[in-house]
Amino acid sequence: MSSATDQLTIEYRPSQHLVAVRWVGTCTRQRLREVYEGVAALLTRTEASRVLFDTRERAVIDPEDARWVATEGYASLLADRATALSLAYAVPMQVLANFAANSSGPSLDFGSLLRVRVFAEPNGAIAWLLTQ
Repeated sequence: MSSATDQLTIEYRPSQHLVAVRWVGTCTRQRLREVYEGVAALLTRTEASRVLFDTRERAVIDPEDARWVATEGYASLLADRATALSLAYAVPMQVLANFAANSSGPSLDFGSLLRVRVFAEPNGAIAWLLTQ
């Protein structure tokens, strides 16, 4: 999955039950939805329980797209799941600072089915995912 304006790698790591997404470049609303749909399909096929989104080099999404991720995007990843899903995001420092400074995002309760954490680098994200 890639286009002229972005580079996207989605891979399944069976030994870790991990889907790893590395996304570099731009991010349109349509592309964001396509990526989450693709990851959801891969989760269904593999029964993976962990997802790493490495978006450190991807364009920052706007607040409307972030709301879509936190509602419909997460709902698509959780569809038909009987087990918990852990998501870790490796994000640019400016995004990490925004998370720390701004708690006004949507407050959603997916119960025990979804755990989400945000990191500055993928190694910390993977280390956390492997404890889940």
